[in-house]
Amino acid sequence: MAATATRSKAAGKSAPASRKSSASSEGRGGPQLQVRYPRVMKPHRIASLVVEVPRKKGRDRDDETESGGLVVVRPVIPGALVTPPEQRFELEPGNQIVFHVTALARGRVPRPHLDVFAANQPPESIPLPMRFKTQRLALLLFVLAFLLPALLVSYTRGGLQPRPGSIPHKDVFTDPMKDNLPPIPVFNRKSEFVNNTLEKVVAKTEWEDWTLAKTLGEMWGLGYTHLWNAMNAPDKKFRWIPGAIAMVFLVLALVAWVYNKPRKKVLRRSLKLKPAGPGEAVAGEPALLEPL
Repeated sequence: MAATATRSKAAGKSAPASRKSSASSEGRGGPQLQVRYPRVMKPHRIASLVVEVPRKKGRDRDDETESGGLVVVRPVIPGALVTPPEQRFELEPGNQIVFHVTALARGRVPRPHLDVFAANQPPESIPLPMRFKTQRLALLLFVLAFLLPALLVSYTRGGLQPRPGSIPHKDVFTDPMKDNLPPIPVFNRKSEFVNNTLEKVVAKTEWEDWTLAKTLGEMWGLGYTHLWNAMNAPDKKFRWIPGAIAMVFLVLALVAWVYNKPRKKVLRRSLKLKPAGPGEAVAGEPALLEPL
């Protein structure tokens, strides 16, 4: 009776262990690929795209001698030149292949992905979100951080003032558009059609000399008046405005530089190498795994 109980306990212990091992083997799936690719890169620069089978850790190292088979790996990246276009890859731990990507365009790449072809099986696709960006925006914001405060100070307190030492009248902004530009109806010359149409709604005297240049000149003159008063206030309480503008543009330049800085991303994906059904093999992809 004691021997029978001992065997039943041993069988009870071995059953959960076997179920656990089978569950873990099912959860592993197929061979795992690790892809290191440029998440953001500059146009006309060369970056590396590395595909490898990572080595296992701990107890899983005992299975490293097992081979996952042979596949063909092909990166598809619109707007970029990929060299070589595809490579054969042995799915063994520690193996890796390298592709060189040269960006030829700018902006977000439409549907970049990595195709993995196995013999007599449908291909698997691994998405690779990618953008080609320059630092032009960061450079422009950096220049504006110094240029705008300097122009503001010179335009309100320096030699670029329309009328140094005094607040300019609205005609300082209106007269150049009226006299120095070609005559354009409605913009800087009266339009009989507009006057005849508007006089049905309001009094004719209110719109007799109206032009768009006159309205813009009044708006710019009013805005410049407030700006001049702020920059030339006797108590100097608004002298911080140029420094604040410079600081804001410097922060924006830093954000744009960090956002568009070239960087890489690591992506892990387990392959599902299952037998393909009839007619699922892609035409042109060889059963012998020979690159096209």
